Amino acid sequence: MAKVQRGKPSERPRILAEPEPVITGEQVASAVAVAEPMTDQSVEQVLTGQLVPPVAALADIPDAPDFTPAADGADPEAAFAHYDSTISRARAKVEKVLTKAERYWRLTAGPALKEIRDNQLYKAAGFATFERYVDERWDMSRPRAYQLIDSVRAMQALEGVTDEVPNERQLRALLPVVDQHGTEAAGQVWKLAEERGRTSGAGLDAAARDLGFLPALEAAKQDGPKPEVVWPRYEPVFRALGDLRGLRRVAVETPDRARELAARLRQAAEELEADLPAPDNG
Repeated sequence: MAKVQRGKPSERPRILAEPEPVITGEQVASAVAVAEPMTDQSVEQVLTGQLVPPVAALADIPDAPDFTPAADGADPEAAFAHYDSTISRARAKVEKVLTKAERYWRLTAGPALKEIRDNQLYKAAGFATFERYVDERWDMSRPRAYQLIDSVRAMQALEGVTDEVPNERQLRALLPVVDQHGTEAAGQVWKLAEERGRTSGAGLDAAARDLGFLPALEAAKQDGPKPEVVWPRYEPVFRALGDLRGLRRVAVETPDRARELAARLRQAAEELEADLPAPDNG
């Protein structure tokens, strides 16, 4: 077994073994930059726990950029169509690669983390707790590690139903169905939500209720306490985010905290957008 070298508390232990070839986070970010903003996918999700995906997962991305100028003398309409289709092709490739990498990461690292946690294998490497292991070895938070482990159950339930990798909000909708009613029920929920064209977390919740796998919303409202109005709690945050100059200073003064803030904001934005009702165009 590879040895883990321990250092000062501020240092991360490292595995004393020949490292596998990996790409850098900057290279992944560069590949994704042409396709921002992504839907339900982001570099932060793919680099769960600050780990980069294996090189094999990026095989569909060409080594050289696939960009050619529009034809000489092309009119503005033709030039626009050329460059717009270039962006579309690049985005499709990046989304395919990110989905492939995320699927590989979750279905490979998730079960491995579960084995290490359930059998307390982290103690063999000198870590007192599983939380210390994922933090010091992989710079991964405890909630992120547990989410990675839990995601495997949902993805296995969707095997043969969809190739999509569920995001955090979708996981929260699917896992109760998997745990209480089994994998087949989770597949039914996804299929119904997909038929309705709404596989967001809220759409999956609605499908699960309509199929009888979750209590009806109205009954839950009547039986439970009156929900708290939470907007006042977030209003100071809303005002703070309006200070763009201050945010730029955070990026300069404390880049590590700024990166963490950016990751949390991306996750929060996905949560909000997933649960937003459809716009009223009437």
